[in-house]
Amino acid sequence: MQAPTNRDKLEDYARALGIELNSDESVEFFDLAALSSGRVPEDLLSDEELLPKLPLVFRTLRGDKVTRKQLDALIERVRKA
Repeated sequence: MQAPTNRDKLEDYARALGIELNSDESVEFFDLAALSSGRVPEDLLSDEELLPKLPLVFRTLRGDKVTRKQLDALIERVRKA
C-alpha cells in the first residue's frame, strides 16, 4: 500500500508515530513516503541546482559509468545538502 501524497496527512502520521518534524527521521519518513508512490521527494524537485543532476544519479544507480568529474560534483552536492 502506498503512502498518501498529502503533506498534511503525512505530518499527522509522523506525529502519531512519534516522529519529530524537521528531524533526520522525518526526512527519511517523507522520502520513503514519496518513493512508495514512485515520486522523487519534493525538496529535491524544488532544488533548481540539483534537479539537472538527477539523471546522473539515476544512471549511476543503474550501473552506467560516470566520469570522475561528475562523481566529484555529485559528492560535493551531497556534502552541502
